[in-house]
Amino acid sequence: MAASPRWFCVSACFVAALLVLLASADAARDMDELVRSNVTTAEKTEDLQSSKNSSMADHSPVDDDEAWVKEHTFDDPEEVVSMVEMSIRNSTERRKLGFFSCTTGNPIDDCWRCDPKWHQRRKRLADCAIGFGRNAVGGRDGRYY
Repeated sequence: MAASPRWFCVSACFVAALLVLLASADAARDMDELVRSNVTTAEKTEDLQSSKNSSMADHSPVDDDEAWVKEHTFDDPEEVVSMVEMSIRNSTERRKLGFFSCTTGNPIDDCWRCDPKWHQRRKRLADCAIGFGRNAVGGRDGRYY
């Protein structure tokens, strides 16, 4: 028994209409749940904001300012100045290590660091280098130094 094209078209339209009806009912149910959850969230937010358990409700701003000022002030301003100066001096002053301050781990820097007349003996710096490349124009044996 063969189905006629007309019967096939009618049944396809019926199935499509049924699917559209089911999808719209599902969307309406989701929208209703969303509205309900927004209402409960708004009620919870309002309850939290109007709560008398809040620590902000217990304190006045004037009391907080006075307490903060008392807690964060020093009796002697000169002490604060000396602490700041000491901190700056400790962070910027070079350590006095004597002979050990001349060694850096870099052989070229070690050659001139503790020599006050290094600029007069600058050709000696070429002897400190580990090596120059082949055919170099500078350095100890080069044309330019």
